This record gives sequence, C-alpha cells and structure tokens, in this order.
Amino acid sequence: MKQLILVDAEKQFRLKMKKLLTDYCPEIQIAGEAEDIPSAVRLIKQLNPDIVLTSIQLEKGTAFDLLNKFSAPRFQVILTAFCGDFALKAFKYNVVDYLLKPVDPDELVKAIEKVLVMKKPSIPEPVEGKNRIQARLSDKVALTTTNGLAFVKLEKVVYLRSEGSYTTFFLEDGKQLTVCRGLKEFEAGLPEGHFYRTHQSYIVNTERVEEISKKDGCFALMQGGIEIPVSRRKREPFLGFLQGRMVG
Repeated sequence: MKQLILVDAEKQFRLKMKKLLTDYCPEIQIAGEAEDIPSAVRLIKQLNPDIVLTSIQLEKGTAFDLLNKFSAPRFQVILTAFCGDFALKAFKYNVVDYLLKPVDPDELVKAIEKVLVMKKPSIPEPVEGKNRIQARLSDKVALTTTNGLAFVKLEKVVYLRSEGSYTTFFLEDGKQLTVCRGLKEFEAGLPEGHFYRTHQSYIVNTERVEEISKKDGCFALMQGGIEIPVSRRKREPFLGFLQGRMVG
C-alpha cells in the first residue's frame, strides 16, 4: 500500500478527504495529517510517505513553501485548490495532479492511479532552490477563463498577447483563451528555451517561428502567417537566441 500524508488547514476538509480516500482508494493508507507547514515537514521527515496531498493555501504560507523545504523530495505531490490560478506554478514542481475543491471522487481516483504506476523518485543531483524543476513543453497549463478551467498543452500554444491585465493564449487550432492575468506572471513559468518575450505585449513559442522579417521593423512570422512584433531592444538578443538554438 502507498503511504499518504494529508495537509490542509481546515479540519473539515481533511475529514472529507479521508472519507473519499477510504471509500474510493483502497490502495492508500493515510499515514498522518497536518494543518500547517512545520507539522507537515516533521511528518514527512518522520514517515517518508509515498504521497503528500496538500492544499495550496496553508497556515502562514503555501504548498510551494512546504515543497521548498525539500531539495530532493522522494514523494509524489497532489495539490488541491479552489481555483486554477496556481496551476502553472504547480507544474514547475512536477506535481502529479492539481485538483479543484470540492474534490471530485473520480478526479481523486485518477490522480491516485497516476501515483500507483510511478516508482518512488530516486535522489537526484542537488540543484539550487525552488527552480530545480522547469516546466516542459509537453506540460499542460490550467487556464481560468470566463467559461471555467481549460487545460492546454504548452506545445499547442503559438503565442501569447497581453492587453492590460488580460492575457490571450492563441492555439494552433485557432482557439483563443483569455485569462485575467498579466503576461509577466506567465513569463516566469513557461519553459526556458521554448518561449521568448519578443515585445512588451507578446511571448512567442519559438518552435512555431518560421521566419524573421526585418521589413518595416522586425517581426516574427509564426505558423499560420501571423506576424508578431519584435521590439528594437529585443531584436538582437532574440535573433541570437534563435541562431544559438540552430547551432545547438
């Protein structure tokens, strides 16, 4: 059986999750529970669990603060939250799944099933701090739109465009998804080497750049014939970046 530690500030939520796990996930043994970061850290070090199921918002911190306490975690992580606003950051930590509250039993079962087929993580080479895991192009990002929560593979994104505090994702199939978050928030979480901010209002997927045009300024010609402006300040660094990738 897999050992699981449950972390949440709300006792009622922990009780509900324990019942769901007992009723729907017989392969899981609840080894312990914690309501804050210090007690969670102590439990994890003491019990060495296979899974940590934790809410993002905790007493005096977040789940990310908890995970940063472990430079080489040997447990899988399932996160819970009331909204999808932290999903992009969550994937930087290689979480198994991101469940929205109230947790749907079917979604919980799917998340646990993912863990059951995984091996316990080996101890990796030490790397600095919280940026030890970088998002990959194959990862999905959860986008909170006016219609709900959309899960999008980053490789399907052609470019992002910001308008004030809103950012629109333009996808390869022509879909557009607009979220109420600024471009800067996404820039830090997107996979390095695949996305580049060419302009104050644009980030492009460099895998989708087909041509660089210097006519009437500088533009990145994307798949589908879309022209994305490249600012004067970004022009040389961007060209150097693309050339470096081709050489590599």
